[in-house]
Amino acid sequence: MDFSVKSTAVSDHYARTHPISLELLDTLRWCLVVLTAVLVALCFVVMKSGVMIMVKLKGRWLGDMTEHFTESIWPTYLGLTSFNLVFMAIATSSCLLLAMEATGGNVSGVMAYLNGSRIKKFFTVRIVLVKLLSNTAMMCTSSPGGREGPMIHIGAAIGE
Repeated sequence: MDFSVKSTAVSDHYARTHPISLELLDTLRWCLVVLTAVLVALCFVVMKSGVMIMVKLKGRWLGDMTEHFTESIWPTYLGLTSFNLVFMAIATSSCLLLAMEATGGNVSGVMAYLNGSRIKKFFTVRIVLVKLLSNTAMMCTSSPGGREGPMIHIGAAIGE
């Protein structure tokens, strides 16, 4: 990434008329880039920690069920299925009820935004929080889906 200001008539006029230097603006831009990276990393750590805690809870809960119901596999199977259904319901209902824009990975939406399309309510705090909640719940179910696409949308929303 190159955030340096090219020497043009506009930048030369800005440098003459404003007391803040262009070097300070470059420094501020890079500080914002670093702050964005730190916030995206923090979102990733929160999501990963939530998934690890819930997966440990699921393993402990299924271990207890297997220990108590040793004669049949069905209670353990139903317990695992119900655990996954509850967390999938949390993931889908949070998107449907709280923020419909948070559904999917939205990589194509971010690419459209970078190409000049403006999408209303695409980069809000509510979208980021719902996407964190729904993606964490979805990852707890071990369903096929990753966190890469949602992290691109979260990073773009934080950068916006």
